[in-house]
Amino acid sequence: MTKRSAFLEEGREWAWPPRFYEAASKATGIQFVLGAHDDVGGRLNIPQGLKNYGMLSQTAFTDALSRSVVLVGVGRPVTYVESSQ
Repeated sequence: MTKRSAFLEEGREWAWPPRFYEAASKATGIQFVLGAHDDVGGRLNIPQGLKNYGMLSQTAFTDALSRSVVLVGVGRPVTYVESSQ
């Protein structure tokens, strides 16, 4: 799940490398979708195995999300939160 195309760039330390989506889609038949806009300066490069709906309204996004079987987060998710105590 992402709205930022920057989270799909090769060479960055993201949760999933761009080649993951194509390989997983081919191996399982799963269709990965996202709603991303170009936020990397005219280089919107969606990896194979992903279908981009572009930016969606809140209603359209909620509708698409409600039809998902699994939600996969991208980017570099926080693995822990340090306590301030």
